[in-house]
Amino acid sequence: MHVDVDPELNEDMEQTIATVITTAGDIVNELKKTSSDVVALMRRLKASDLSDYKKSVIESQLRHEFEAALKQNVPEGLVTPLASLLARSTVSDILFLVAVLGDSIVIYWLCGTVEASHELEQMIKSVFMQAVFAQIIEFHVETPVTVHVYITTDQFDPRGTDSQMFRTVSGLLKVIGTWLVSL
Repeated sequence: MHVDVDPELNEDMEQTIATVITTAGDIVNELKKTSSDVVALMRRLKASDLSDYKKSVIESQLRHEFEAALKQNVPEGLVTPLASLLARSTVSDILFLVAVLGDSIVIYWLCGTVEASHELEQMIKSVFMQAVFAQIIEFHVETPVTVHVYITTDQFDPRGTDSQMFRTVSGLLKVIGTWLVSL
């Protein structure tokens, strides 16, 4: 997923934003493994008869848990938007992987199901992602910006074949491997 900003940010600012997003994602991903409260909430998400209302209650509880954890390592003004983003993605079975620089800030997600892929698409189309990333970016630049969030068709096709999805995941793993090596 690409996050473009108008007016353009300098590369140092984009790197700072990508680093903060990645830090928040790493904290939440670790919490999903180590916090008994978060693990219990995630277990409740697996119930097949879960109503939209119950999902929203769990999302709110996850957001609260994520905010508490993020407050220790993320600037205060970014805690709520990042916790909201990561709680919504968790409820939708979408795993945050990493934020890196490309032609813009590029966020990599791993969708656990085809339904999760559709959910990610809806999060973008509904402008939820634009609103969250506008808050994150405006915190750093302290001026209003226009944010465009999109996924190109060569990166994402929720109606694609298994081989298309495999190629996308394979390409993603290569990018992550390259990124890890560069650390």
